[in-house]
Amino acid sequence: MPEVDLDNELITPLDRAIDRLWTVFSDRASLVGDLPADAVLARVDATASTSELRFCMPRLAELLTTNRLDAEPGYRIADRLRDADWKSWERDERVALEEFFDTWWLLTRFLDGGVLPASEVLGILVHLGVPLVRWLGPWLEDFDGPPARHFADMILGGMHTPAWTSAPDERGQVLGWAASEACVFGIALVGGIHLPDDQLSDVLDKLIQ
Repeated sequence: MPEVDLDNELITPLDRAIDRLWTVFSDRASLVGDLPADAVLARVDATASTSELRFCMPRLAELLTTNRLDAEPGYRIADRLRDADWKSWERDERVALEEFFDTWWLLTRFLDGGVLPASEVLGILVHLGVPLVRWLGPWLEDFDGPPARHFADMILGGMHTPAWTSAPDERGQVLGWAASEACVFGIALVGGIHLPDDQLSDVLDKLIQ
């Protein structure tokens, strides 16, 4: 996982992770660097080639994290990577992607009012085909402040989007994790003070039923 000084840097870690994608996969000065979502996706899907997906990945990452994919659901970018078996790519490519997704997830958890809610970002990440502990483990380690609020929002209604309904197995695993003793105690003993009045009891009612 990347180390990020959240007191001083909230945006630049993600900028650096995307810059790394450009360095590894493509060239920001190329035509693809300025293409809108529909043009990038048309280029990727026209050939259905892994090499084209690689070349366009940095631009897709920019569009994904700024929620500028237009009508394309964000989780379909993760689906394309999973279908292209990205975990078998060259090591520097895998590491660059892992750092990008880890950084995006870390900043999402620790920010209030991000571009996408944490529940939706997690709904995208679960489509990547990696063990869910990669995303859930760090969340469990810190229920203080924004992570607690994101957790509550997810439990109280953030898992009914297409990203989640198209991944029923992962949705069930996340709900099972959220109802575990560790999460229940974490939100009750640490995160509860960061929630609006009465929200903690609503969350616990959902988890303990």
